Amino acid sequence: MRHVQKVSSGYVGSVAGGILVGMLLVVIGAVGSAASPGDPSPTPVVLLVVGVLLTLYAEIVFLVLLYKAWACIQDGSSRTSAGQAVGFLFVPIFNFYWIFRALPGFADEYNLYLERAGVSATPLTRGSLQGLAVLSVLTIIPILGGVAAVVGLVVQCSATAKLADAINALAETASSREIGREDQTEIGSDSADFRRGVEFLSNGDPRAALLEFQKSLAKAGGDAKADWLYNIALCHLRLGHLDAAMHAVTEAVTIDPGLAADFRADPDFATFLSDASFQDALTRADKSASVGPQV
Repeated sequence: MRHVQKVSSGYVGSVAGGILVGMLLVVIGAVGSAASPGDPSPTPVVLLVVGVLLTLYAEIVFLVLLYKAWACIQDGSSRTSAGQAVGFLFVPIFNFYWIFRALPGFADEYNLYLERAGVSATPLTRGSLQGLAVLSVLTIIPILGGVAAVVGLVVQCSATAKLADAINALAETASSREIGREDQTEIGSDSADFRRGVEFLSNGDPRAALLEFQKSLAKAGGDAKADWLYNIALCHLRLGHLDAAMHAVTEAVTIDPGLAADFRADPDFATFLSDASFQDALTRADKSASVGPQV
């Protein structure tokens, strides 16, 4: 698990606030229109429109958070990508099935990821995610659908908090392991390129992250260059460029043999553990580290 950034409470506040205030304005507007059908005042209509827009805003924020949640567990073994999780929700009819993959299915994939990565975070329960999926499907039923929609919006507030907590749990666990090295000031963690690379990678965009890390590789020297190669190897791995990833790994441990232990311990590189070339490179690094620098 790497490069997971915490999400602010603004996500939960935006969804909860947008839904609750939006629902209130819709109710007031609807009641006002029904109570004064001949009243030319535009106020009830304005309240209705604003209420609907606030609810729509809350839904957009929720989908952004859902994307971020799925992006945090992309290690090459997840059955669903972040883009698929959100995108397929817009496919008519199919989305009634897919919502169970995207919401309660996330809890299942999250827990599997915790096991694969050896993360000690609390497993995620289906709870409100399952409830939101069921209520969303029930909205197509006449009469009952209206009740399900209202209850579903309330449950969605709980589901939002659950997703935010899951992301932040990963971010807290990753803080002591991030970027493989503790001396991040050496590798330019304050540089704009580094920050952009980390942000892209945490948002599930290793291609953009790779470009940022490569731009700064020429600026690094010594062991710092090895650290940049570490991150470049990770980007290549997530893109499926196994040969390029292996090349970056070999270069990194050649420059800094001490990185061999980090590569072995990092669950992101677990797929390489059975690769003979990978083991050979790390073994050579171990021997070099044990011999120490020649004087």
